[in-house]
Amino acid sequence: MSDAAPDKAAHPTPPEPPPGPSPAPEPAPDLPAAIAAELESLRAQAAELDGLRKKAKERDDFLALAQRVQADFANYQKRIAAEKEQWSKFLHSDFLRDLLPALDALDACTTMAAKGGDPQAHLEGYRIAMKEMFRILEKNGLTPIAPEGGEFDPTIHDAVGVVPATDRPENTIAGLVRKGYRLHDRVLRPAQVVVAKTPAAPEAPAGA
Repeated sequence: MSDAAPDKAAHPTPPEPPPGPSPAPEPAPDLPAAIAAELESLRAQAAELDGLRKKAKERDDFLALAQRVQADFANYQKRIAAEKEQWSKFLHSDFLRDLLPALDALDACTTMAAKGGDPQAHLEGYRIAMKEMFRILEKNGLTPIAPEGGEFDPTIHDAVGVVPATDRPENTIAGLVRKGYRLHDRVLRPAQVVVAKTPAAPEAPAGA
């Protein structure tokens, strides 16, 4: 028995679908517009870079200026310190120059006293020298505080003793122990004084 041939009619071949439309071709890029956009981007980047360079230069300029100012200020401080030191060294030069004649007179009196001679003349020489010295001190604002007989003032007096107030008012100065001195309106050293005080009444004996 021979094999039967396949029945093509029983299994027909499906028809092929009709061909569809061809895909549209991609549009070609607009080369001039792309180049212009790229150039614009490059210009923007160049402008940004230029701005950064300017800011960096300004920063460097400010830094250099700050360093110069700092160096100038340091030199100024050194110069002021040196001038202050010189000023402090010679602050009293005029005053000391004025004192030299009085010191010369005292030195001469001391030399004469060592060689002997008239004691009265030596004493007079010392008085002249001391008078000249006090004249120079007063010229520079130094004045003595020697208020014997006045009222005790604790701002300019230092009480170092007390005596009975028998022949003078209470709380007055009965004696001067050591002179005080003012420099202009400031007390350099208070005067040491003895103050008159009324003696306290004796206590009555107990049971009296």
